[in-house]
Amino acid sequence: MLIRLVVGLAAVLLLAASGSRCSAQSPGRSDSQKQYAESLWQYLNRVDYRGREHFQPENDFPSGPPSSESSKHFRFVSKKTAADSSDGVIIVTEHYQGQDDTPVAITARRKMADGFDPQNDDWHWVHYTAAGEAVATSADRSPWSKPGFSVFEQDGRLWVFDIARPELAEFVSKGELAKHVIRPGAGPNGMTVKAPDAETLDRYLATKPGFVVHFEDGRLWIFRAQSEALADFRRQGELAKHVIRPGAGPNGVTVKAPDAEVIDAYLVAQPGFVTQFEDGRLWVFRQGSPELKAFREAGELAKHVIRPGAGPDGRTVKGPDAATLDAYLRACGVPATP
Repeated sequence: MLIRLVVGLAAVLLLAASGSRCSAQSPGRSDSQKQYAESLWQYLNRVDYRGREHFQPENDFPSGPPSSESSKHFRFVSKKTAADSSDGVIIVTEHYQGQDDTPVAITARRKMADGFDPQNDDWHWVHYTAAGEAVATSADRSPWSKPGFSVFEQDGRLWVFDIARPELAEFVSKGELAKHVIRPGAGPNGMTVKAPDAETLDRYLATKPGFVVHFEDGRLWIFRAQSEALADFRRQGELAKHVIRPGAGPNGVTVKAPDAEVIDAYLVAQPGFVTQFEDGRLWVFRQGSPELKAFREAGELAKHVIRPGAGPDGRTVKGPDAATLDAYLRACGVPATP
């Protein structure tokens, strides 16, 4: 469910947060966020949201767990508002699996005031199992988080789950899965990764912010999120015009995309950074940094650092300072050079 939390809801957030039942280490979440998520769940149980407006959005929401064709969306307003995206509108999304008639997960969203959280387009969201366990929020601060997935560190290994599948609830309850796959050294910083199945693991490794990925016959389709090409692909299951780049994707998988620019942008994208090609060189900025704002306003930085051939695939990279480039190159798995 997609919900926008009512204005003034914080006034009823009086319950203490309960500890996670999962033995794994949950993503970084403050006590206030835990309390908020628990109180919101109780609020949802008091509100007959299924009796409110039932609607189908034209496009998926810009942040938070993705929905599918089987998802059900409900919307209501906590105060007078002239636009759907205004503060005070609550949207709840129920996620379903297969032919089940009960949801396996629920998402609640609220559109906040401008500037509240630019990284999530000013949406605040909480994602729950069907039993009400908050497994992800827009305020979580795990370095391994990716859109559509919930992650847990356990004994130095990284568990990854499709956020809308029932295996996540089982893991949160038991701290383990009897059936799972392990891929040593395949994760971020060489971490060993564990997942319910190989498909989930592959999609997690291939997912990057700003892009939607889809595996088909062993090949990886890549689209910019909310693009017309993605909408066409979802309607038709194929694109008449596209490009193929053999072996360019994660673990050497062949990549398909609407055009070469999408592939190039995907290959250099990293969480926490904004990248932009200019004259064959790659500008790198930390997301939300003042240098990024200045670059977007002026189209250049008077003071910057250049590293010829140091980037992915031998690209020349430019950034506001050496620390930014070093952090980006580490995220790419490319050794930093002086």
